[in-house]
Amino acid sequence: MASAQFNGNISSMLSQVKGRTTQAYGLTYDNLNRLRVSTFADVNGLGGYTDDNKYGENITYADAIGDIATLKRWGIVYIGLCRDKPIYGVVDQLNYVTTYKADMTSILSKVEDVSGSDRIFKPVTSNYTYDGISRLVADSGNGMSIAYNGIALPATISSNNGSTQYVYDLEGKLITKIVSGAGSENGTYSYIGSFIFKGSDLESYNHEEGRITYSGGQLHKQWFSHDHLGNVRVVYEDLNINNLITENEILQVNNFYPFGSRFDEVTIPPASMSNNRLKYNEKEEQLAELN
Repeated sequence: MASAQFNGNISSMLSQVKGRTTQAYGLTYDNLNRLRVSTFADVNGLGGYTDDNKYGENITYADAIGDIATLKRWGIVYIGLCRDKPIYGVVDQLNYVTTYKADMTSILSKVEDVSGSDRIFKPVTSNYTYDGISRLVADSGNGMSIAYNGIALPATISSNNGSTQYVYDLEGKLITKIVSGAGSENGTYSYIGSFIFKGSDLESYNHEEGRITYSGGQLHKQWFSHDHLGNVRVVYEDLNINNLITENEILQVNNFYPFGSRFDEVTIPPASMSNNRLKYNEKEEQLAELN
């Protein structure tokens, strides 16, 4: 799909989830080895590639230090009654405005989406405000505001979608998260080693290969499949305990654009049954304030 690279850059990627079409990306770079064009294709049964580029991504840069000028993404723009035949098109067409400071550093001051879609980057325009030491304190597009504690960690994040308070121990490790105004995500989450509790209920015990959850009076062993960046791509569980994984035991599927955002795609049950929030780089997704 793309010219071979001999300098450590990845030229192409293939991925497949059991029972689904193999997906491929061809990647090209500029003369500074910065990712420029990501061309997406499905791989058919004969090994050929489609040419619809339905999850493609293109990037241009504003300067030599890597500040982004534009980012264009393709994806699902409409899901009708036939959920297996969504309509694809441009979902993000972002223009970035960078402010350069006297010390030759730069900050992102504005992002504008001219695609007319709200599928991934939801605000039409986001203006960003920073404090005196360049920490983000406000995002106008999401109505977001961020307050920090004495050791420069987020203490409160509030937005149009809810708010979250964070409590840390003396070493800066998260021990409590309090979510409000976010529907089913509301509650107090406690982080004790590898255990996560929601209120007094055990939500999960996390380990490097997956997690153990508790529901219906039973423990459930869920396993993660990661990609080369550590992203959690698949969550599955041997529901019938026969040491084999079928399509019906895949509980969550996460596909990502090369620049990081997760595909906004049609979810095929049962791949929506897991409430796992560890996704990109296996970091916990903050649903309440960022959606």
